[in-house]
Amino acid sequence: MSRGPLFTNGVGRPDLHADLEGARQRARALFASLTRLRALRPDTAVLPAHASEPIAFDGQAVAAQMGDVETWLSGWLPSEAAFVERVTSQLPPTPPNFVRIVDLNEAGDFPTDDPTDLEAGANRCAAR
Repeated sequence: MSRGPLFTNGVGRPDLHADLEGARQRARALFASLTRLRALRPDTAVLPAHASEPIAFDGQAVAAQMGDVETWLSGWLPSEAAFVERVTSQLPPTPPNFVRIVDLNEAGDFPTDDPTDLEAGANRCAAR
């Protein structure tokens, strides 16, 4: 089973809700997962749970084929050490809505206000 998000053009940030050592441990687990995912057939659909960049709300699924993802992913995975350094250095601040989203998800609650205010497009949870 994979651990950590794979987007169509980025990977999940390992630093959210973690100190630096925890982020590095998560980055190593993410590297192992991504290495396994690279073995999937090129026509396998990648359907991320959310986007790593702003998207149009046009009713079209956010998706890519693994072969296309592999094209950019190959540059991220020369070694575990290089990957860990890349995804744990120079990260922006935690997204301002991150804690609220986690709290809602963990409680199983649906927001009473417009949910697109929380997740309209990218939520800065990707390392790029």
